Amino acid sequence: MEILVYLIFGHLIGDYVLQNSYIARYKNSRRFVLLVHVLLVMLSHEIVLIGSVFKFQYLVGIFTLGTIHLIIDTVKFRFKQSKFFGGWLYYVLDQFLHLISMIIVLPFFNGVKPFISITIASVSTLAIFNAYFVGILAHFMYGNGIYKRDYFGYLLRSLFPVFYVFNFKFFLIYSIIYLVYILAKRKEYKKEFTVYLIILITNTTFLGVIL
Repeated sequence: MEILVYLIFGHLIGDYVLQNSYIARYKNSRRFVLLVHVLLVMLSHEIVLIGSVFKFQYLVGIFTLGTIHLIIDTVKFRFKQSKFFGGWLYYVLDQFLHLISMIIVLPFFNGVKPFISITIASVSTLAIFNAYFVGILAHFMYGNGIYKRDYFGYLLRSLFPVFYVFNFKFFLIYSIIYLVYILAKRKEYKKEFTVYLIILITNTTFLGVIL
């Protein structure tokens, strides 16, 4: 289970943090950009999994994961004109398929001992998940127009797992403060409240199980 956390962490770094506006815009229309995107995801996995033990099978696992990632993204590349591939249902399905691919390659990483602690990996995973995945999902569900990076929102959402690990009471207090904050944004209330609920449910469940 812990290795899956590291794989998800690496995936989120490559698929979100390292995916700048240029890659996000052209990976579905230019093959070279798509390939660069997949290579960045593979590099992210390699960095996250660096540890005291190295086996050739780890590289095979990362290569297999990268190949599956390329296949998944190529499907969208070929059918990008379809409305389904531009909606929130496909967005969730896409990430679910990536999760399944990580579960499939788990046997390749038996015995891996990353230098990064499981606590740091878990908190970082959720921080990226909250900042990027949840925000983009809410945009697909309720937003209009082109998605714009909301760095202040990224910061606010990424703090949830930090407070949870530091002190659960602080987590509860911060949750209340964040709720008041989104209630004040009346025009975006439905969108922000959806984000809030997803974060609370996933963060408490994930950290409760892992830590």
